[in-house]
Amino acid sequence: TTKNKFPTIIINDNNVFNIINEDTDNCNKKKPIEINDSTNFIDNVNNINTKKMSASDLMNEGKNFLTKGNYKDALDKFNQSLEIDPNLPECNFYKGVTHQLLSQFDEALESFNKELSLNPNHINSLISKGTTYCITDKKEEGIEEFNKALELDPNNNQALINKSIALQQLKKYEESLEC
Repeated sequence: TTKNKFPTIIINDNNVFNIINEDTDNCNKKKPIEINDSTNFIDNVNNINTKKMSASDLMNEGKNFLTKGNYKDALDKFNQSLEIDPNLPECNFYKGVTHQLLSQFDEALESFNKELSLNPNHINSLISKGTTYCITDKKEEGIEEFNKALELDPNNNQALINKSIALQQLKKYEESLEC
């Protein structure tokens, strides 16, 4: 038998492609895809069964980018996730947090409102929406959102603290002490 010596693509378990030049008869990896010409190569690559990422996977990648401070990539992943599943729980919340961190407050409010339209009892969206209002000098609206969160969880420390700070900024000192 003649040994075939030509460039091959090897697909490992992580769907990583390696181009190698070796005898395909001696290759102990997964079956190589032969590159005989560019048309064959493209056809073969198009037929590779690559893992399609789910909306949850994309959201989780976005959360990882968010925690690393890479807000642009986080936003891209959240948008990709929402293209697949516009009703994915918490994705609009994380998108809103990312907009908030980018000082894109109108977009943040839009995302928090979308999350709340899907889940009106999402406490973190209520608190984040209230915080966004306070940042944009709409403290009364912020306090309303903190109160909604406190109706759901009267002992929520974040809502209590944020409400108290907003009341102090409005010079409602006695009322802020009640929080």
